[in-house]
Amino acid sequence: MERAVVEVASELASRCRVSVLLPRGASYEHRFADEVTLHSLPEGSRRNPITVWRLARRIRDIAPDLVHAHATKASEMVWWASHLPGGLGGAPFIATKQNTRRSRIFDHVRHVTGVSETVAATVRDPDRVHVVYNGVRVRGVEPQEKSDVFTMLSITRLDPYKRVDVLVRAMVDLEFPARLLIAGEGSERGRLEDLVRELGLQDRVEFLGLREDIPELLSAAHVQVAASTREGFSLGIVEGLQYADVVLTTPVGGAREIFPERFLVGTKGRSGHTPASARSRREAAHVGVDPGAFAEAITRVHDDYGAYVEAFAEVKDRHRARFTWKAITDAYEAVYASVLAGRG
Repeated sequence: MERAVVEVASELASRCRVSVLLPRGASYEHRFADEVTLHSLPEGSRRNPITVWRLARRIRDIAPDLVHAHATKASEMVWWASHLPGGLGGAPFIATKQNTRRSRIFDHVRHVTGVSETVAATVRDPDRVHVVYNGVRVRGVEPQEKSDVFTMLSITRLDPYKRVDVLVRAMVDLEFPARLLIAGEGSERGRLEDLVRELGLQDRVEFLGLREDIPELLSAAHVQVAASTREGFSLGIVEGLQYADVVLTTPVGGAREIFPERFLVGTKGRSGHTPASARSRREAAHVGVDPGAFAEAITRVHDDYGAYVEAFAEVKDRHRARFTWKAITDAYEAVYASVLAGRG
């Protein structure tokens, strides 16, 4: 979520005046463009009336034409602030929902954006939600030499719902030389390292930690893999659209809305397609997958690699221009214009 705020605010700052309220001492404040004006959020619980009152006063002092809150906590605070005397100084308010967890605040906010159709389906009356996907900042990458060993790359936080353990266990069933690289950190790292030792995979699974060279890693790998059971819209998958030769992912969030069936593992419902109804989109938000299914999918890619690369190149050509931060900011600007014109 922080990356989305940084990138959209920085891109917008080249077009209009942008102020950002963020927690005092936020680790990402140095990443904003110089043109962005930063303000500290009032300290205190988002449910503390004094904190909310201070937030409303600070917003009125900034005097924006429009207020855009990202994620649940910020949306709750701004919604309550908008109902105080003086409110937001007359500025309309947009809330962005980033994940598939149920949150009532988005049922009450008039103007809502969601980062995928699946996220939009978790809001009451999803047809009123503007879908604006997340994006990545694209840079040039020199072609990377691939290893003789079939290499898979996972880019993810090491959290339980990311199910990196599924990818580790899938390695046991692969009948060809292969290795799994895991780029990311999180609470599950110790447990995952124990699992690697338990399965005797120390020479086939490597933990890379946090990396700044994700585009190069994706270019060097044969396939990017993701086994998450829930997502709003994974930035790692968007990076795969830009730099990977092939992506295999569970059909969660935006992945289901972009990738054909052959690149989805553990599909439920109408395989490889966005579910037609809000109910089926909600059901698709949480997908289970087992290691055997991933091992089978990886084996299919390995055995017919050239065909998969060619097919995925078509997916990239069709979609990747949509997921740059410039394109995403253009989409947000269209929503802003609609809201300010009273049509949103």
